[in-house]
Amino acid sequence: MISDVDCQTIRTMERDSVLAVRIPAEIKEAVRRAGDDDHGRSLSGMVVRILEEWVIKRGYLKPKPGGHGKGK
Repeated sequence: MISDVDCQTIRTMERDSVLAVRIPAEIKEAVRRAGDDDHGRSLSGMVVRILEEWVIKRGYLKPKPGGHGKGK
């Protein structure tokens, strides 16, 4: 996952788009718990982190300058 130093970038990243999805309740709860364990991250913040890591790892999005996306 992204290191703690890189997490600041995610927190301050402009969020200018809305994505509404329906997911199974058990996945939502698991992601919420993961966010709680990840420095008290919100459900939305954890979803952004998971999605960003996934698209960087697979080459759909370039890592941010300063090492964002390392530590996979």
